[in-house]
Amino acid sequence: MNSTAAEAPVQTRSAFLSPLSLLILVGIAGRIFLLNWYRGEYTDGIIQLQLFENENTYFPPLYPLLAVWMESVVGHPILAGRLVSLLASTLALIPLYHLTRRLFSERAALWAGVFYLAAAVPNRWALRVMSDSLFTFFFMLALMAFVFSLRRPEGEGIAHLPRKMSKELTLALSRARLRRWLYVLIAAAGLATLTRYQGLALLPLIAVSLYRNRRGYTKWELLETVLSLLPWLALLYWLRVRGFGHPEQFVGRVHATPWHTLLAYWDMAETFVLYL
Repeated sequence: MNSTAAEAPVQTRSAFLSPLSLLILVGIAGRIFLLNWYRGEYTDGIIQLQLFENENTYFPPLYPLLAVWMESVVGHPILAGRLVSLLASTLALIPLYHLTRRLFSERAALWAGVFYLAAAVPNRWALRVMSDSLFTFFFMLALMAFVFSLRRPEGEGIAHLPRKMSKELTLALSRARLRRWLYVLIAAAGLATLTRYQGLALLPLIAVSLYRNRRGYTKWELLETVLSLLPWLALLYWLRVRGFGHPEQFVGRVHATPWHTLLAYWDMAETFVLYL
């Protein structure tokens, strides 16, 4: 009894002092000191802050909604928008760290977090009233969930059970875990699209993950699937009420032919990867 009680504070302390926790603390603390670095804001950012005060249909609603909630706490719209960006940009360390650790190693995950905090582009948008940082957080969360949802079930067995029963139970638990990552993927992609319509680019990942996890759903898993679709239902409601009002995001980036469009995006691919 005393041994268990003594171990709990140690585990809590080690979790608090984990590399990821320290990266997040450093990211928040360092960026708070730079919160007023920019004197002005982009027009698009101001429009997003006022999205619910007019009939503007240029932007999806999630970033403005979070900024409104934050404003009720801090009392200033510009500061609220910047804090949403700061927190989202810093919390993007979570999917970045776990995804890198899964694909490579703990050491690689640590260095990925360090380089992310030192990179100029994330730090720039972390201090701006714009939806870029929030979109990046949900986009990276969706990528992490996609990779995690594709991991094949493992049948190592569970102690104290007959071998056959142990393997079957382990496979069932593994499938359940994979499907929970599928639900995270669906929800995160929906939230990304509620932030910027470019989140629709995540639909192919959802299709692949759905195909890989297509069999043997229980009624509770079906319920979880429906719940993960709530952001998409909110998006459909928003489009019905306000309309898809910013096609210029796509039209302005389309060239004369599909080939020229592909080449233009290829030229920007390196900067996109560096930003992530």
